[in-house]
Amino acid sequence: MSLGESYYPSDERYHIDHIEVVRIRPQAFEHEPPKDLVEDQWKVFDCPDNSAVCEVEFSDSDFAQAGRDALYYVRAIEEVIPTINSDNLRPQLDSAGKVKLVSPCYGDHKLAKQDQCHAPEGQRAWSSRFLSTIRRSKEGT
Repeated sequence: MSLGESYYPSDERYHIDHIEVVRIRPQAFEHEPPKDLVEDQWKVFDCPDNSAVCEVEFSDSDFAQAGRDALYYVRAIEEVIPTINSDNLRPQLDSAGKVKLVSPCYGDHKLAKQDQCHAPEGQRAWSSRFLSTIRRSKEGT
């Protein structure tokens, strides 16, 4: 993704900048609006600057009280570096901040060979989801 690292990795490792936790609550009823159920960046943990390790623990203090299942995804975000195709639409904004034109990065013959659509971005890795479930007895408690 970044200057050939995918095919020719170096011995240098990038610093992990922060850890993000995403919480997703499944719909409790058919037409419950999903927009409030996905909390992207529910929690964010900054990593130490001078450490090769970034470990975090978290708990959901609302979980038991909410009385519903929840899924959690955890993402590790590396330090920001010039990254290929991280700004693939390259929007141009007007004075009001609205997109007036896009200059897509196609990654093919439509662009000059040296144009690799570099933009600053932190690479990311993410976990598989894990599920927390409220168990209820047959009596409904």
